[in-house]
Amino acid sequence: MRSLLILAKMFRRPLPLLTLCLTAGVLFHAAAAPSATDSLELDLRRLRKLETGLDQWQQVTNHVRWDASHTAAVICDMWDQHWCKGATARVAEMAPRMNDVLRALRQHGVLIIHCPSDTMKYYEGTPGRQLAQAAPHVQTDIPLKGWCSLDPAKEAPLPIEDADGGCDDTPPCKPATQAPWPWHHEIETLQIQAGDAITDDAEAFYLMRQRGITNVMVMGVHENMCVIGRPFSIRQLVNQGQNVVLIRDLTDTMYNSRQKPYVNHFTGTDLMTWHIEKYWCSTITSDQIVGGSPFRFAADTNRPASVFRNCVKLPTTDAHYRGVKAYIEDTPNPDYSQASESARAAFRQLKYGVRIHWGVYCMLDYGCNASWPFVRADSGHPRLTDEQRQAYQQFYRTFNPTNFNADGWMDLFQNNGIKVVAFTTKHHDGFSMFDTHAHVARRVNWAASGGPEIEECDVAYSIMDSPYHRDIVKEVTDAAHRHNLKIDLYFSHPDWYDADFRPFAFHPLTNRVDKAAHPDEWNHFVMRHRQQLTELLTQYGKIDLMCLDQYFDQTAWLDLRETMKTIRRIQPDVMFRCRGIGNYGDYYTPEGFVPGAKENTDMPWMVIYPLAGEGVWSYEPDGAKYKDGAWIIHNLVDAVAKGGNFMVGIGPDATGLFHPQAIKALQDAGSWLKLNGEAIFHTHPLPGDGWKDGENLRFTHSDSGQTIYVTAFQWPGQELVLHRLKLPSTATVKLLGDSEPLAWRPTPASGTFISLPARLQLPATRPSQLPRVFKLDYQ
Repeated sequence: MRSLLILAKMFRRPLPLLTLCLTAGVLFHAAAAPSATDSLELDLRRLRKLETGLDQWQQVTNHVRWDASHTAAVICDMWDQHWCKGATARVAEMAPRMNDVLRALRQHGVLIIHCPSDTMKYYEGTPGRQLAQAAPHVQTDIPLKGWCSLDPAKEAPLPIEDADGGCDDTPPCKPATQAPWPWHHEIETLQIQAGDAITDDAEAFYLMRQRGITNVMVMGVHENMCVIGRPFSIRQLVNQGQNVVLIRDLTDTMYNSRQKPYVNHFTGTDLMTWHIEKYWCSTITSDQIVGGSPFRFAADTNRPASVFRNCVKLPTTDAHYRGVKAYIEDTPNPDYSQASESARAAFRQLKYGVRIHWGVYCMLDYGCNASWPFVRADSGHPRLTDEQRQAYQQFYRTFNPTNFNADGWMDLFQNNGIKVVAFTTKHHDGFSMFDTHAHVARRVNWAASGGPEIEECDVAYSIMDSPYHRDIVKEVTDAAHRHNLKIDLYFSHPDWYDADFRPFAFHPLTNRVDKAAHPDEWNHFVMRHRQQLTELLTQYGKIDLMCLDQYFDQTAWLDLRETMKTIRRIQPDVMFRCRGIGNYGDYYTPEGFVPGAKENTDMPWMVIYPLAGEGVWSYEPDGAKYKDGAWIIHNLVDAVAKGGNFMVGIGPDATGLFHPQAIKALQDAGSWLKLNGEAIFHTHPLPGDGWKDGENLRFTHSDSGQTIYVTAFQWPGQELVLHRLKLPSTATVKLLGDSEPLAWRPTPASGTFISLPARLQLPATRPSQLPRVFKLDYQ
């Protein structure tokens, strides 16, 4: 009875005019003359591009009423047999529901057009075939085509790879590339009735034009091939101005899940549906026509159905994006979610952080780029020899940082304006600074008599194996929580100690683990990597960021993707750095430059520079090589004004103490922030073209919207000129740290002159050190 009510509502006509019967719970319709008042009530789903200049879309629903007499239903290539057994089976499974839909539409005057391509000889002389052939040819402004190929001017490349034909059987069936074709006619489950048409070319459009049909429902197979490309289907009809909808639950794709983007078959179909909704037409589901629930294939385990989500994306110019784009899909799988918008907003409010590189590499007698000397020359020193590598791997036996005091560290950071603390849980050398239970099974003996060789072992290779025997990551995270500081855990994908991680990311062993010949080694690599990430997200409370580093390659991507899905479920709002995972991450860290607000991405970013010498992230014993607090502030101001965060990198020595010069630089920066921090925190970049690279001014805007801050890297002299900023007449201007308002006047060219009095011209009488901040308040 509920189905009858839905039907009555949809077609807006009284049910007594129909002869109805119920068989096996499915609604069937006996022949009845259509009413001139029949209409179809439909909720059309579409993806609309947002006006952001980025690849962002919004799913929208539009309710329409279609006149049934001006509507056609096109059935695409529902053949009796396909060269792919899986495709044949899915057509047969879908056909009964499709026949119910056609029966309902037919009863209300919708023209049914059967389009089983390459089978017209079978239907020669039938009334349906003659009906299509009799339609007069028409001239069109856009030429009709025999096949409508992908149009790069209107659409992106298809989201699924089908160059192999798309058969997902095991083993794949052999594609049919020429006649004789395996199909002979439309599957007999679909009943062809009097008044239906049969064609496989542009005759379908001629017939629609002859009858004044402007609305078309498309169903059938396959979305990525015939449904979108045939001369009677979506691209052709949309180009000719027809109102087209795809019945999205009565279609399928030719997609092999062993091809990109390496998702299950039904997720591939969802991706293709979204492609059509973005670039070509709206979609509906069959329950809008026959009631009940949308059709689903029995093997479709995507429950609930995939949900479209926008994602933030890396700029295509990013070096780390370019390193993985060949094998990591640009749009994450539908069953994966990036961190929420609230997590991204919290990230953007961090502004200032510290990155601590600490591991056994601090026991080298020179400042270096953490563990990189293990595989290459670094900081003016040659790469470690095999003998030195073996000795390096024994450093943990004497590593005993008895001066380490996590609360002392956090006091230093909190008192000097730092909001987030990043800590290296494990660098590339594989030494874990936490209590990991994921043991190494095979390592390299660099001192073996015949040269380096792999040897069996069972060791965590962690801080718990050292004389210190305390979980440093736990002490750091507990102290950070106590001091209300955000936590960023750095974790290296590669592991140069574990032989099962070869040869990823500069692993000193270059022979690859053979996945087929040694599945135990491969599985150990995958599971140990996953277990350590799981430990970090389950043993240390709330983690705000996770700074992943380096990458594997295409052979490991599917396993790494499953790892990302697993750990995302543990703490959904952790902000993952994108390295090695592409757009499955949430933020990125450009190397060696500040991207600025003009960068074509909506992905949050953070710049990280070391405080010591160039490329020196670990402890630097030479105090003369440290930069000062002014350098920190310059980079912080520059990054924040351009929409990002800034993080300064330091490292303690082998006892757990920071160099006095590093402490002084943090304290000097903290002194500046105590006076001028309102220009940094709770702000966002000033919209428009306020700053230009090479100029000495940077602008921020308070989140309240009532204050603009102008930071001058150099003293402006007697007058500060703001060429591109016009103030309202009610505005007041002050120099932070000075209580007296400053006089100002507009420039002739929509700018502002700010007068700086004589009392501020002497450096000794100015508050704070460079840079100086001017506060512009307005209502």
